Amino acid sequence: MRHNAEGSTFLEKKINKIQNISLSSQTKIYLALCSIPGADIVFQGIESSGFRPLETMGLAGISAAVGYYINKHLQKNNNDLKKCLKESREQATQFELNIENLELLLKNIPGIGFYIMSYDNTYTRVNESFARMIGKRSEEILDKTDEELFPLLSDDIRNRLLASNKNSLDTVEENDDQETLEEIISLPLEDGEHIIILKKTPIVEHGQKRIMGVAIDITSLIEQQTILEEQKQLAEELARKAEETSTLKDDFLANMSHELRTPLNGIIGFSDILLRQESNEKNKLFLSKINQAGYDLLKLINNILDMAKLEAGMSSLIEKPISIKSIITDVVELQDHSINKSSSNISIIIDKDIYNLNDIVLGDEIKIQQVLNNLIGNAIKFTKEGCILIACPKIEEIDGIQKIYITVEDTGIGIPLDKQDIIFERFRQVDNSSTREYGGTGIGLSLSKKISQHMGGDITVKSELGKGSIFTFSFIVKKQEETHQENIGNMIEIDLYDHGK
Repeated sequence: MRHNAEGSTFLEKKINKIQNISLSSQTKIYLALCSIPGADIVFQGIESSGFRPLETMGLAGISAAVGYYINKHLQKNNNDLKKCLKESREQATQFELNIENLELLLKNIPGIGFYIMSYDNTYTRVNESFARMIGKRSEEILDKTDEELFPLLSDDIRNRLLASNKNSLDTVEENDDQETLEEIISLPLEDGEHIIILKKTPIVEHGQKRIMGVAIDITSLIEQQTILEEQKQLAEELARKAEETSTLKDDFLANMSHELRTPLNGIIGFSDILLRQESNEKNKLFLSKINQAGYDLLKLINNILDMAKLEAGMSSLIEKPISIKSIITDVVELQDHSINKSSSNISIIIDKDIYNLNDIVLGDEIKIQQVLNNLIGNAIKFTKEGCILIACPKIEEIDGIQKIYITVEDTGIGIPLDKQDIIFERFRQVDNSSTREYGGTGIGLSLSKKISQHMGGDITVKSELGKGSIFTFSFIVKKQEETHQENIGNMIEIDLYDHGK
């Protein structure tokens, strides 16, 4: 007896040992009993009958040992088999759960239709999204072909679908990766044509060739893209027209600047000459009115043109070395003539902090003068008595950039709280009575605010009706190096203008 297993070889050695012992013991007993009279006859009879007690005991022991070994290993194998069966059942349960979850996902996934089609082009399985997509119930789709489901399907689309299905089914090979086919079709449904993307993958299910497909309705996406394309074309057309309009505006501004200013300069210039030569007081009065009207009209035209340039992005800052103190004192000196011509009993005061502005900075002198002239001119216009204070309460500086704050405070009529925003709108004033009494077009403050914003600042107002107003004008300038500082010791310093009438 030979066995390849290690346990069988061990058992064979033990059994041989038992056999040897039994044969040896049987011989010894036989020899010992030979001295007994008649014993040899008994043994000969036993042997002739084939009965060998000790040998039989040895064979019985061998049988018992073999049975024990086999039972032991059978029990172990049985336990291993039970364990394998248990693990297989658990894996099968998990697999079934995964299948259920996958089917649940495919059934309820929004916007994506899932289906399986058999070799005869009938639907064997669909999810709810696919059914909703084509406007059917699931049970109405099963075991139906595309031709039955879509009777209005064109011959071209139907032939394309049949051809792609056949190509997929013809390439099915088990256990091989199959290529996914994609096509875009137009399906005639009850609510109109729908654009559908189909992705088809050949599979084998229960030994049968199948097509697993995914359908996505992109009709709304196509419509949105069409709308976006139309809007893009419209935007491009509007941009082109805007560019043409901008060019026309530029040409208009250039022509207006020349055509309007040229005759006005003639009127103003000749009226100035006549005023100096005229001795008749009545004629001088008429000439002065003509002259003043010319200046007012020129100022209005300049403001309108400046506003148009700012809005068109044509206005640029001309930076050069300037003295803020010098600009303020020059503007105040110029406004002094307006006070002399009026019946106002007011004074203009320049605060001492203005005289500390000795640095030469880089800024646009003309635009700063334009805003200050407008603010101080308005203060004079709306103040009958009292004073106008020009101050510089604050200067902010970061990395060589200065933001300067200039305030113009008056004791005039003031502005109601609910009107303090509209005064910065074009052609808007507090009310119509102000226009009749004080004049103006309502463009000065709007232009001044835009200029200040163009210079990196702003204009704000605090006012109380009957008590006066405080306008704060801020703007940004660049700080000059000390080597470029100019001598400003000879600048005019005006402490007080007092004009009693």
